[in-house]
Amino acid sequence: MSTLQAFHDWFLRNQDKLPVLVYLELSACDNPNSIAAACNRLEVDLDHPSKGAFYPSRCEVLSYYTRSEDVLVLNEIAREMGTFRPRTCQPGKRCQQDPGKVTVSKRSNSCKSEHVRLLDPDDNPPCHFPLTVQGYTLIHEEYVDMLQTFGEFRIFLAVDHSAPSKDL
Repeated sequence: MSTLQAFHDWFLRNQDKLPVLVYLELSACDNPNSIAAACNRLEVDLDHPSKGAFYPSRCEVLSYYTRSEDVLVLNEIAREMGTFRPRTCQPGKRCQQDPGKVTVSKRSNSCKSEHVRLLDPDDNPPCHFPLTVQGYTLIHEEYVDMLQTFGEFRIFLAVDHSAPSKDL
């Protein structure tokens, strides 16, 4: 029996003990389709606030797996600050890369260079159409030679709620 089915069975037996709060541990699951199925089931079971809620929300789950909003924000920050950031295309939008150059295809929710593939200039880039592989979105990005020797690094954004906000 799956964990999802076990929760559903427990939920049906314990509806008198509601509300419940369900936490989905996204890092414990490497298949976004399984998490999507969990969201679908939880939305049916918890169809009213009096029954409970689950966290993260479907919107947050989608954001976690696609990282598309993160990419847009980082692109905008780099543009506004006049700093470098590899040019990144958005799935289904016009390609932003220079024609005739080697580019990179990277899977969303990937770690290090594990899901990175170099694309020859003749390859059809994934930004021409929304492309998913096993539930993950493919991201088309500018090839930066230095990252082959320097490596990838992570950026963590922290917000100071006392600072004045600026719309991007």
